[in-house]
Amino acid sequence: MMRRWLCNRFVGLLPPTRFYRQKAALWRLAGVDAAADARLTSSVEIWTNGRVSIGSDSFVGHQTLLIGGMAEIAIGARCDIGPRVTLVTGTHEDGGKERAAGEGKSLPITIGDGVWIGANATVLGGVEIGEGTIIGAGSLVNRSIPPYSVAAGIPCRVIRQRAVAHA
Repeated sequence: MMRRWLCNRFVGLLPPTRFYRQKAALWRLAGVDAAADARLTSSVEIWTNGRVSIGSDSFVGHQTLLIGGMAEIAIGARCDIGPRVTLVTGTHEDGGKERAAGEGKSLPITIGDGVWIGANATVLGGVEIGEGTIIGAGSLVNRSIPPYSVAAGIPCRVIRQRAVAHA
């Protein structure tokens, strides 16, 4: 975790949308499996002990936060993650009467190839977003979304299937 802390601090000093290859290399030194051509802006923060992978030609926007416990966060190839998106793997069991938040747990997040997630969306643990899906800005994704969907809302719901799925 210390390597990720240092990387969060150091990468934040670099120009926001420059030196992408160098930033990806720094994140790899911190234990993140970032493709050499992944583009992470300088304000991305990764605060998780779990495995994090970011696929080839993916973009992760300003002030995006990856946070949680030991569960994996996997971002596929050719994804576009908008600004201020939050990916949260951590949650709690129901703690009962005395304390609502019980024992902590961590659930994985899987984002398929070619996904676009709009600004300020939140993706919770246990969710898989299928390839080619578009998630609308401001959405709360608390359940898995099938491939080639357009989904939005709080909670996030499928609005329609993308025509490209049938091409």
